[in-house]
Amino acid sequence: MRASRHYSSKKRDAVYEALASTKAHPTAEMLFRTLEKDHPGISLSTVYRCLNEFCEDGSAVVVGTVDGSDRYDACTVPHPHLVCSRCRSVTDLPVTDALERAVGAVTDELEALTGCELSSWFLTFTGMCPACAAEEHNITSTEVC
Repeated sequence: MRASRHYSSKKRDAVYEALASTKAHPTAEMLFRTLEKDHPGISLSTVYRCLNEFCEDGSAVVVGTVDGSDRYDACTVPHPHLVCSRCRSVTDLPVTDALERAVGAVTDELEALTGCELSSWFLTFTGMCPACAAEEHNITSTEVC
């Protein structure tokens, strides 16, 4: 499953499985709502505690804060995200050769300038997801006609 220095429990495992099984980059509240049906004894504080432990042990990351709530991802390999400015979804974006070259160049430059040793990166774009962009385009073209 995952390397962890924390003990395993049914609730903890359920929180991790719920996080790992979605690409929605959920908030703690979203995970809680998903889990409370099958795990009636689980509390929101348990979900928060588990998510904090996952982030501490490296089995999850916070990919950003959207509307005041942290969004979590069980995929800890560096990859960029898009936060939709309309529906507020968080979507994985692909890591392209051009992105890898750009990040490598920026990392090298920042290490040279600062003396820091950089080990990871997070990149978040803001814009519209394909569904919202298509809807926006349809609304705009209808209004113009």
